[in-house]
Amino acid sequence: SVDIEVCFLILLACLAAREARQGPPSWNARCAILTGAALAMKYTAVFWIPWLIWLSAGLNRRRLLVFGGLVACWMLPWFARNAAVVGNPVYPYATQIFSQGRQWDPPRQKRFLEQSSSYAVEKKADLLLLPWVLSKGNTSETFVGPSLLLFAPMVLLNLPAAMPIRVYGAVAGLSLGLWVVGTHIHRFLLATWALLGLLVAWVLWDVGQARPWVRQAGLLLLFIVGFANLAAQTILWRKYFDPVEVLAGRESRREFLSRKMLNSYHAAVVRADSWLTRHDRLLVVGETRGLYWPVPFINHSVYDRQVFEEIIWDSADAAQAAKRLKQRGVTHLFFNHAETSRMKFRYDYPMLEFDDRQQAVIQGLWDRWMKKRFSLLNRLSLYQLLPKPRPAPAGPPLPLSFDAFTLRRTFEGYTEVTWEGDAQIQATKVVNP
Repeated sequence: SVDIEVCFLILLACLAAREARQGPPSWNARCAILTGAALAMKYTAVFWIPWLIWLSAGLNRRRLLVFGGLVACWMLPWFARNAAVVGNPVYPYATQIFSQGRQWDPPRQKRFLEQSSSYAVEKKADLLLLPWVLSKGNTSETFVGPSLLLFAPMVLLNLPAAMPIRVYGAVAGLSLGLWVVGTHIHRFLLATWALLGLLVAWVLWDVGQARPWVRQAGLLLLFIVGFANLAAQTILWRKYFDPVEVLAGRESRREFLSRKMLNSYHAAVVRADSWLTRHDRLLVVGETRGLYWPVPFINHSVYDRQVFEEIIWDSADAAQAAKRLKQRGVTHLFFNHAETSRMKFRYDYPMLEFDDRQQAVIQGLWDRWMKKRFSLLNRLSLYQLLPKPRPAPAGPPLPLSFDAFTLRRTFEGYTEVTWEGDAQIQATKVVNP
């Protein structure tokens, strides 16, 4: 996860900010470079930036200018790229100020905001119980374990006197405040959890000078919590990834990917090896993943307007759609119908929604320009874009992903993660075969 790299850079920036308070101006520049690198890597670095600026540059105008200039050197190329590609330098944010972007439309923006506007606490009163809320965690994205609840009272009753630790504590506390009002995903705040851990370690060491039993009890608690966390992670690792058979040589990589990847498309990758050459380019439709394809591919995130959608929406007829696909270098199209169903119906991501005119363009494209190469398990399909249209409309049937009703009826309850429950779905299938 890129959050780990952001965590590393922010922790280094905190060290530089601490030195910049009393040291030469070069430390301010180092802090700015590390902060800019973290922000260029992921926008979540914004949780720490105000406090790093305050610690490193303070109210010194020269230092502020240096800090801002060096951060801008990291960010301007990315902003320029966004402006050129999608029309919004800070895409997908600030859509009220800038263009929504070529790959952004109201349904996708609505879904994005629904997911990104969830908070760690649902009620203001829960702020007083924040350690408890984070310790129990309603989901894996809000659970940080019991350490915060166990050690928060000790830290509050024994605030460290050493200035460096106070600096780290201030950055951790203030960034935690921004996180609480900004999101609920704890991995966005990895550096803060590390700083809070440093704060706890200092307090245990400091209090233990006069009361050794406190240090020993704290270390025992840390050991128990750490062991329990490691055990839980091992159980989850074995359940969801289970690479033991591969590591032991009793299972091939192909078998592992087919068994453990959710709605795996690896069988299609293997089958397509005889059809695809190094000169081909694959357009992935509905599916967001593409890591294992042996040829260049075009895919998308769940929030993006897909290339296929863009071409169909903007084309007057099938010939124009085929021309635009070729301009992108596309030679083949791949569909993972089960994964499209999961994204579309379980998570409510808007995708592959077409009106009658656009459906007619798709129908013409399949009648005259598409050749079906294979279909596996009724859920994986590969199509070839013909260099010239057929003289008569005699193409393959439309992919299942374009028929929302049949798509949902076919795959609902049969993916590894279901949205109504396997028992209910199975009962429905029995009653209405």
